Amino acid sequence: LLIWHLTARISIGITARTAASEAAGAEIAAQRRAHRESEALMRQAMTSVRRRVEPLLAAIADGTPVTGGMRTRARMLEAELRDERRAPFFTGTRVIESARAARTRGIDVILLDDRGTGNGLTDDAQEVIIGQAIRALDDARQGQVVIRLLPPRQRPRLLSIVTDDDILTLNADGVLVR
Repeated sequence: LLIWHLTARISIGITARTAASEAAGAEIAAQRRAHRESEALMRQAMTSVRRRVEPLLAAIADGTPVTGGMRTRARMLEAELRDERRAPFFTGTRVIESARAARTRGIDVILLDDRGTGNGLTDDAQEVIIGQAIRALDDARQGQVVIRLLPPRQRPRLLSIVTDDDILTLNADGVLVR
């Protein structure tokens, strides 16, 4: 009986250590996978930036005289890169094209995403937000347009749009409130 009891206790200890070791191994594997995915995303972002910046920087490095057009391209590129960092929600949407067009017309555009990743918005809410942002940018004729996706704790408000002429807030139902 004593031998059986010792064997059972040793078995239980080995099983517990094996389970802990497997859990630690799974956690390490998950961290490695997350790290690889993160590196791939970073490489993709850096490649995108390099592809857009390289022609302009190569021209400057080659000694090409800096023209007004080059300055404008550099300002537009800087604004787009800033938007990608400050407002990832709008990256890859039609808002970026509208912002570019507004900047070309001389409008000062500021895009902000204070909602963060995993914004928890439905597809319908995202479409309404994008539609309102595009409308505000397309309607602007002068001055500044600030479009800010509000933090989730500020429910029931989703979005604020501040222009020289107006301040609009989009509530959770997709209705603009002045």
